[in-house]
Amino acid sequence: MTSLTATSSPRELADDYVEQLADLNPLLGTSLGIRPGDDRLPDFSADGQAALDALYR
Repeated sequence: MTSLTATSSPRELADDYVEQLADLNPLLGTSLGIRPGDDRLPDFSADGQAALDALYR
């Protein structure tokens, strides 16, 4: 995750969000082409869902 500030551009915010989302859901990262060869599955546990919920906030 990058260090975002109040002066971050919308593109930087979006890129950071997508990177974090791809970290939490490797299948999405692979399908978007930013994590080629990543063979992990998303974390479907309660902790994994909590991490996604925190990102969505």
